[in-house]
Amino acid sequence: TKKIVNDLDLKIKQVEVKNIDLMKINLEVSFNLNNLTKNEYEVTKLDVNIYNSPSYTKILGHTSIDNSFVIQADTLNVFKSNVSINTLSMGTALLSNTISKMNSFYIEVNSTINYKKLEIPVSLKKRVDYNPLTFEIMLNE
Repeated sequence: TKKIVNDLDLKIKQVEVKNIDLMKINLEVSFNLNNLTKNEYEVTKLDVNIYNSPSYTKILGHTSIDNSFVIQADTLNVFKSNVSINTLSMGTALLSNTISKMNSFYIEVNSTINYKKLEIPVSLKKRVDYNPLTFEIMLNE
C-alpha cells in the first residue's frame, strides 16, 4: 500500500477566498491528484479540515465530499472542495499579525482510496499563509 500512496500524488494546488461576510469566510481548495499508476482508483472519502495552529487541535472549518469519484489510470485529476470558516471561531487570529502583514492557518486532508476492495488512507497537511488585510493567500511548501 505504501507504493500505491506514493504513486497517488495528492497536492493542494490553490486556496482562494470565494467570499467573506460577517459570519463566515468561504474558501475554495483546489487539489491535484496525479495517478502515476496503470490502475483505476475510487476516492470514497475526502475530509478537509482547517485549523488555527500547527498543533491541529482547534478546528475552524470542515467539509466532506458527499459522493465518491473515480481516478482514471495514468491521469492528472483536478477537483475542488469548498470550506466555510466561522469568523467568530477565528477570533483575533483573523486580524492578528497585521504588523507583519501575514498570518497562517493549517489544512489537513484525510482521504480514503479504494483499490480492489482495499481501503487505503491518504493524508496531507499544509500551512497556508494569508494577508489579513487583503486576504491574499499563499501556499507554504
